[in-house]
Amino acid sequence: MKRKILAVLLAFIASLVIFQSVQAYPDRPIKLIVPSPAGGPPDQIARLLSDKMAAALGQPVIVENRTGGAGGIIGAKSVAMAEPDGYTLFMGSTSSVLIAPLIYRNAGYTAATFAPIARVAETTEMLALHPSVPANSISELVTLAKSRPGALSYGSAGVGTLPHLEGE
Repeated sequence: MKRKILAVLLAFIASLVIFQSVQAYPDRPIKLIVPSPAGGPPDQIARLLSDKMAAALGQPVIVENRTGGAGGIIGAKSVAMAEPDGYTLFMGSTSSVLIAPLIYRNAGYTAATFAPIARVAETTEMLALHPSVPANSISELVTLAKSRPGALSYGSAGVGTLPHLEGE
């Protein structure tokens, strides 16, 4: 009987130690990494999101812009190399998560490296031409481009981004 009481008592003490060591998440500030410069759409979305997250979680959510081009690799790689503890989050995009690791050998991560937790925005791609360009549809633009190799140019968000690949 004494052994049973002792076993129950030890189990109870062990459970107290286990429950005491489990802390509620989050118990410290969270970093939200944005792989683009401050002020742009991803940064603005991240800052709006961080305010809402901080209010809901009771901990600061700090937006860090980690820029440097290459389709967002610098920011993405910093998150991929961070401790997988939920305190470093990534404001990723199709360009930084899916495209960059496919076109850059030194990306250091793949799309499978990340675990998506929320879709926070949808974007619409747009193709705009100067009114003097004699094209009123994509097929007319393609025909024009083929008839004038190298004469047309376009702008995009950067090499390796979805708009860049769409332009190619």
